[in-house]
Amino acid sequence: LKINDTFVGHTDKVKILDKTINLIIGDNGTGKSSLIRMLMGLIDHNNYLAIDQQLSEEQQIFSYVPEKAKLFNTTVLENCFYPRPLKEIDQTSCDNAERMLISLNFPKDQINKLVEENGANLSDGERKKVNFVRALLSRAKILVFDEVTANVDKSSTEVMEQYLIKEKNNRAVIIISHQVGHEIFANSQNVIRLKRERT
Repeated sequence: LKINDTFVGHTDKVKILDKTINLIIGDNGTGKSSLIRMLMGLIDHNNYLAIDQQLSEEQQIFSYVPEKAKLFNTTVLENCFYPRPLKEIDQTSCDNAERMLISLNFPKDQINKLVEENGANLSDGERKKVNFVRALLSRAKILVFDEVTANVDKSSTEVMEQYLIKEKNNRAVIIISHQVGHEIFANSQNVIRLKRERT
């Protein structure tokens, strides 16, 4: 598999199935993230950025949580619904977002905390949890998570996995990782393995 004549990994086929958990697994450096960015159109075959910022939320196909996901200079709760302004969100949805954060061991008294630029005042794990919740709350048809449980505590990882297993009943879930938990692997219907270039 190549992007712009640059080798990113060996795989027999790439097929994403709806209402399933799709795993893209392989060692570091096998091109997992490059592959999914190409599939989403974040880069084209010439390695140029190709992001359509004009798509409405209803037209959104992917909700992508990269390994180092971005947060915005607003509250934790507002980040969960970004780019929708909080004033447009009903109370039931806000309560649901709070419950999800708390279930991931996010401190309840920090949910209305103002997030510094790029989440500088949150830990890596906390940033991952906020972006994870944002993806689940999105209306995207396909959810994509890149190393979603890296730097997340064990109990929260187990809760995340249960959310993902439940979410596969609604839409396609793609998980990129070099190592996945037994529960996720057992509930995955589609596994794409990338290997290093043969010498």
